[in-house]
Amino acid sequence: MLKKISVFLTYVGLSCLVLYTSTVLEAGAETRYGKVEKTIMKGEQARIQIMYSIRASNCHADRIPPKPKIVRAPKLGTLTFSSGRSAPYQCPNIEINVNFADYKSDGAPGVDRFRIRWIASGGVVFDRSYVINIR
Repeated sequence: MLKKISVFLTYVGLSCLVLYTSTVLEAGAETRYGKVEKTIMKGEQARIQIMYSIRASNCHADRIPPKPKIVRAPKLGTLTFSSGRSAPYQCPNIEINVNFADYKSDGAPGVDRFRIRWIASGGVVFDRSYVINIR
């Protein structure tokens, strides 16, 4: 009986260690924070983000652009995401794969606040807060 308890405690201890290690690894990902503010007219649609991952020193872009995850949804409008190609401002002579985020106001004036977490394939996270002033 004592041996079974000892094995169980060892098993529980290893489980805790695995959970702690995975939490630390997730927390170790690089996160870059930012804020985007835009003013639009009620009922208008606007592009609020063109997201990509590029190294400006050599113009090397990730083949797969960061993917969006809505953390806090908008209340006064809707978001749509699409993918395509665009020339980044860091290297305007090339076109790379990008993801676009568009916002459309539902028609009511006010201030809409929401958050999108863009997750890149290399583990970098771009955490963006958006403030849309609707007139």
